[in-house]
Amino acid sequence: MQRFDAGLNLLGGYKLTNGFLINAGYGLGLTNMAKKSVNGVSVKNRVFSVGVGYQF
Repeated sequence: MQRFDAGLNLLGGYKLTNGFLINAGYGLGLTNMAKKSVNGVSVKNRVFSVGVGYQF
């Protein structure tokens, strides 16, 4: 695996009037993480995240 990774992250959220927070995000890896490619296959990171919270 490569030591370096680069990508784009997108995050969006909403704060409700009662203090609750909800958010969702997506991370798109742009760098091929495999040092040696077999049959032209690339290894990239992909992340989907969701979160909830409360603000005092």
